[in-house]
Amino acid sequence: MTPEPPVLSRRDSLRSADFEAGVALLVDKPAGITSFGVVARIRRWTRIRKVGHAGTLDPSATGLMIVLTGKATRSQASFMGMDKEYLSGVLLGVETDTWDLDGQVVSRTMNLDITREQVSEILRTRFGGEIEQFPPIFSALKVGGVPAYRLARKGKAVDLKPRRVKVYSLELE
Repeated sequence: MTPEPPVLSRRDSLRSADFEAGVALLVDKPAGITSFGVVARIRRWTRIRKVGHAGTLDPSATGLMIVLTGKATRSQASFMGMDKEYLSGVLLGVETDTWDLDGQVVSRTMNLDITREQVSEILRTRFGGEIEQFPPIFSALKVGGVPAYRLARKGKAVDLKPRRVKVYSLELE
């Protein structure tokens, strides 16, 4: 079993970090950059060749990205297996051709006849507990080594398999 690497945050001194021996960096990924882009920047900044991450975020997604350096890249599986927490915003009544805010609006419904209670019930029954999650074709998941969103935006067929996930808690705020 690989020992857990030290986890560095912005409060830690990066000057004394041994990036070759391996560290885990907690990076707040901004929108507009790919996970690979974040890794490439850290690779240049640390001058370490062996840099990876524990989970891809879509280019438009923001949030915590765990970047591993040096020997800490061996711990990737343990980080990937950890529980995760997501915060999402949903715009009801608007559909885009990419199912996200990056796409072109293809339909808009102005008068939604749905209550907060109905939305809560849908979230609880369709997305709570153990579910089969079908990733959108406009996701960063790789298909033959290429992000699915690249293939989908070129109009190519993308076949992503469902994944079994467990949703421990779901709140409508």
